[in-house]
Amino acid sequence: MGSSLAQFQLNAVNSYVNKWSVGWQVRELEGELEGEQRRHADAQKTVRRHERRIQELTQLSEDEEKARDAERETMEKLQSKMKQYKRELDDAVSAIVLSFSITFYVRPISNFHIFTFIFTSDAKCQKF
Repeated sequence: MGSSLAQFQLNAVNSYVNKWSVGWQVRELEGELEGEQRRHADAQKTVRRHERRIQELTQLSEDEEKARDAERETMEKLQSKMKQYKRELDDAVSAIVLSFSITFYVRPISNFHIFTFIFTSDAKCQKF
């Protein structure tokens, strides 16, 4: 009977130790699970933050592209106007030069010669 009591006590102690050991392992695994859940939540927050940043940068890029296209269109219109104004200026200068051109007919002994005199803005007369 003494040995069966000792055996019973030993089994009871072993059972208690096993329960305590299993409980310790469960608490340890639960702690690891909580840590992994926190890291997973942090990773999800980081992913959402990066996705928002990507959307912001994509929108910014699209806006800059639209602005660049608008600027290019404006530049092309201005270049076209500059060409038109240059043609008009050339025509006006030609008209002014023609209005100030004077042709003299001189009769030398042998042939008629044509001399064209153009008055420039510095009041000098040039012979061509």
